[in-house]
Amino acid sequence: MKNNKILIVVSIILLPFIFGFINSNTSPANTHPYVWQFDTTRLHLPAIPADNPMTTEGVELGRLLFYDSLLSKNNKQSCGSCHQQKHSFSDGRKLAIGTFGDTLERNAISLVDLAWSKQFFWDGRIKTLEDVMAEPLFNSKEMGETEEDVLMKLNNHPYYPILFERAFGNKTITIKNVSKAMAQFLRTIVAKPIDLPEEVLNKPPKGVSEYEYTMQNLDSATTRGTYFRFALMCGACHNNDAYGFDDGMATNMVNDRTKLMKIPALINVLMTPPYMHDGRFKTIEEVFIHYSAHIDSLIEINPQLNISSKYGKLKVTNMISTYDMKNAYKFFQFLTDSTLLTNKSLADPFAEKDFSWKTYTK
Repeated sequence: MKNNKILIVVSIILLPFIFGFINSNTSPANTHPYVWQFDTTRLHLPAIPADNPMTTEGVELGRLLFYDSLLSKNNKQSCGSCHQQKHSFSDGRKLAIGTFGDTLERNAISLVDLAWSKQFFWDGRIKTLEDVMAEPLFNSKEMGETEEDVLMKLNNHPYYPILFERAFGNKTITIKNVSKAMAQFLRTIVAKPIDLPEEVLNKPPKGVSEYEYTMQNLDSATTRGTYFRFALMCGACHNNDAYGFDDGMATNMVNDRTKLMKIPALINVLMTPPYMHDGRFKTIEEVFIHYSAHIDSLIEINPQLNISSKYGKLKVTNMISTYDMKNAYKFFQFLTDSTLLTNKSLADPFAEKDFSWKTYTK
């Protein structure tokens, strides 16, 4: 009996902690689970933090924040200013430009398929999407804001407190919830799975092995040949569904060998020139010329470039041909998802002719 009383007392003491833990990992009761807009049978669902589940209310709020210039010091620049939908969420410039006209050190990287990434920004310094927003927002050369001013603007706004209460159950806005909403929206910028045409796939005719078929086409001046050469030389790093690398960094021989950079997704790469972290290359052809000069060194530095034993003793060396340099865009056209550039759910809501805050708060 005495033990039962002790158990009851301990349980009462622990109840606030138990329910506090549960609430921190669930959404407010009135929110609705976000339904992914891609074929989940072909593209696996990303890992979502337990304390920031995807909801339609959170995603909608994040979209508004992403495009709202209210978040910059002079109220003139939003996240969407440097990550424009028409450029596959990059900006078409060599180097990004900040709120006050400062030229930044790096190219505005595309935001496509970040839901599967494990490091963010070109140097991979941030490890979760929830931590991404604070970097540009509070950088004096980018959006130039302070936490105090952002919270003052948002908390005094006639509509944002309503939207935050719907998404997170609290009218009082915090930077943590601003970051969570933005992260939810960023996770929805997803390209559809790519279907490569028969003309480039490695499907050997009957009676021909994959190895034989690869050898037959490896030197050919065709789009299939470009694909085979690309797969053997570049596919070890650009190896996921977006032709990027979920958790990998590598040297690109633009910077020194010890300074690794994020391996970007190649989906919509034709929409995101100029290229590299410093925007030095204007065309895909220039990128191929660069790697043609450095592929042998890259193989030495990045051991993951060693290919499967199924290709026997084939040694990966520079296979990039003149044909590849001149016609690489033909292959990368297959890696284009143009629907991403016109998807209304990812577009700037403030650019809508009939935009009204009441649409989002009714």
